Order: sequence, then structure tokens, then C-alpha cells
Amino acid sequence: MKRLIVLTLAALALGVFSVSDAFGYWTEGSGAYGSAYTRERTTMETGFKVSWLLGRTVRNTEREDLGSVGELLVAENGRIKYVILDQGGIFGRGILGRGIGDELFAVPWSAMTVDAKARMLSLNIDKDKLKGAPTFKKGEWASFEDPEFEGTVHGYYGLEEGQTAIESSEKGLMRGTYKASLFMGKPVMNAQGEQLGYIRDMVAGEEGRIRYVIVSHSGGFFGMGGKLTPVPWGAMKFNNKGLTATLDMDKERFLGAPGIAGSDWRKLDDPDWNGKVLDYFGMERKGF
Repeated sequence: MKRLIVLTLAALALGVFSVSDAFGYWTEGSGAYGSAYTRERTTMETGFKVSWLLGRTVRNTEREDLGSVGELLVAENGRIKYVILDQGGIFGRGILGRGIGDELFAVPWSAMTVDAKARMLSLNIDKDKLKGAPTFKKGEWASFEDPEFEGTVHGYYGLEEGQTAIESSEKGLMRGTYKASLFMGKPVMNAQGEQLGYIRDMVAGEEGRIRYVIVSHSGGFFGMGGKLTPVPWGAMKFNNKGLTATLDMDKERFLGAPGIAGSDWRKLDDPDWNGKVLDYFGMERKGF
């Protein structure tokens, strides 16, 4: 009987670890994705994990709960265009009384305030004013195809539009703009069809630009404890239709790229180390 219980618990543990790590995240804190392991919770001074942002509660200056981050829309150049704010809630009518999570708010990144070190995300808007903000229904991503919608959104938050319309394609996916969450856990391939690893996470700066795609590719149980390779965003190619990510690099060379593990995430704050990574992947240091 004891042996049966032990085996059952082991199977459950295996299921938890395999699902969480295979998809590159681990639930932690108020984030839906969070850090993969406890030892990787080291806070970066100049950036943050995208996994930390997804699911994060957004508050205003009065510390009122405005909702949570349901998605990030990222442009081809790595700039985060919009934070998709989910005001939903499973029970009742949601925190703003707008329905049961059927409406989403597209908030321009420039309207947000992110403090990576303090792990805070805020939007300087009154809760009542947010009720009147432009929304779109879940699944209706084609709203971003309309320049007027984007203009209305930026105008509502007191910003200049300054952004081109997003082209839509089949199944609600958008060409040229990516939903960050959809690529978490996806395989990374090279031009030879070799699998280099899986997307474990992404790292962005407070300015709202994805700096690195973090690829898990070696060692440990389901990749746990293995080397993680920060790949500059500009070196990667993404395809919305097939949700694929590619890197034009030989597998042997990729395995020799500078990597991080455990608390080494702080290396991403070091300009000299970042410079070595950029050089390795043939990317320019200017403007990084």
C-alpha cells in the first residue's frame, strides 16, 4: 500500500514538473507564468522577465486593482506595443462591472509605468475613467487592423498614435505583431531543421523592448538546471501562423553561446557581458 502511495505521488509530481517546465513557466506570485525555479527569482536591475508580467496585477496610483495583464502585443522590432488588460473575473461582473471577462483593454505600453526592481506595474488612470476606455472582445484581434481604433486608444490615454495599424490574418492572429504568451514553450529551430531548444522566457527592459529570447536547450530533468541561452530578439524569426521560432545558426555554434543558469540572470544587467552576447550572435551593440 505504501509503495502504491509513493508511486502515485511520484506520478503526480512528474506531471506537474513536465507540464510546467515543458511550457517554460512555473506559477509564482501574482504572475500567471512566473519564474521557472525558485533559484531564478533574482531580480534584474534593468529588466524583467516577460513571464513575470503576464498575469501581473495592474494598479493605479491609488493602489486600486485595475485588472491583470492578459497578453502583450509585440512588434517585429521587439517593441511592446500594447499591454492587454483583462478586467474579467470568474465570478460576478468583473472588477469594473463590465461583464465576465469578455472585454479587454488595449493599453499602449507608453501609458504604463514599470518598476522592474520593485516588481510593480501601474497605470496612472482613475478607475472610473478606465470604465470608459476603448475595449475589444476576446477573439476580435482584428480590431487592431483599424487605424481609427488605434488612434482612439492612444488618444484616450493622452498619447500620440505614432504606431502603424496591425494587419490581421486568419484565426485572429496578426502578421507583424506577436502575442508573447503564444510563443512560451515553443521549439526553436535552425535553418537545417534541427531543434535548438525551447523558448523558456523573454527579457524586456523598462522602456518596453524585448531584449532577449531565453532558450532552454540542455541538461537536467526536463531542462531543469540546464544552461539557458539569451538570444537577442533581432536574431530570431517568428511566424504567427505556425507559431514557430527560428534562429539561423548551426547547432554546434549555438551550444557554445554565452549562457546563464540559476542566479546568473543578473548577468543581463552587465553591459560588457551583453556586448559579448550581441557579438556572438552578430548583432549591433548600438542602441541595445
